[in-house]
Amino acid sequence: MYRTYSRDLFFPLMWFFMAAINVLNILRGESFENFFDWIFLPIAIYLFFSAVWMLLTPAVTISDSEIKLNFSPFFAKKLNISDIKEIEIDYNNRLIRFDSYRLPLKFYLNKSRSKQFIEDLKVLRQNKTRED
Repeated sequence: MYRTYSRDLFFPLMWFFMAAINVLNILRGESFENFFDWIFLPIAIYLFFSAVWMLLTPAVTISDSEIKLNFSPFFAKKLNISDIKEIEIDYNNRLIRFDSYRLPLKFYLNKSRSKQFIEDLKVLRQNKTRED
């Protein structure tokens, strides 16, 4: 099984609008005479780049051997399925714990995709227990 799960659109759009507000504030000023303009420009570039990256990449990818969580453009977490001893689902299917690692689904996946993700996790967990 190989599946990808799309991200909730709230956070990428929020980051895009924050980048746009930063750029508009910079353009409104006197062309980098203010010290804060030099701080806000790299932040705006990063927020814009991250928003585009979030819209173009899946939030979670599941294969038969690993789960890959894409947090930001420069950080992803890979969880090997054979190393996971316990999967716990809490708070009305909004938080998943892999051993001691927590994954808040509200931040990563929209509601319809998070339900499918939970079902796929249960299937993978059952397959893993059969192999053991």
